[in-house]
Amino acid sequence: MQRTIWAGIGAGLFIGIFFRFVEFEWKIKVYTLLLNVDYVPVLRNLSLTEATEFSIHMVISVVVALVLYKLIRRTNDTQRMVLAFVIWSLLIGILLYLTTLLSTKTPAIYDVSAITVWLVGHALYGLLLGLLIGKRVIK
Repeated sequence: MQRTIWAGIGAGLFIGIFFRFVEFEWKIKVYTLLLNVDYVPVLRNLSLTEATEFSIHMVISVVVALVLYKLIRRTNDTQRMVLAFVIWSLLIGILLYLTTLLSTKTPAIYDVSAITVWLVGHALYGLLLGLLIGKRVIK
């Protein structure tokens, strides 16, 4: 379980840095979308710092890692495990992209560049998560 938590932290840091770089360099608001909490009733009225929003993201990344590991852990093949993590991460990414409809700060729902980068980032997140967990769990 500890390995999965560290994998969630590593993959969460990766996707956060990746999206921050993309937003800084290409002005595609994927980092803003990653940290967005406008649609969460309790959080939307608070004035949160970027560090607090990123911390929320990291907690969610660890929870996602733990849940996905519980769903996929019976897989005996590293490649199948990694593929499953990528697919689940893409599905989560697709669902989360829909939250752009709930905020004016995030990319438009039809922004092809944002959708593409968002899904690539989530696929890479799943790949990294699967590799970090798979190498240690499967022998």
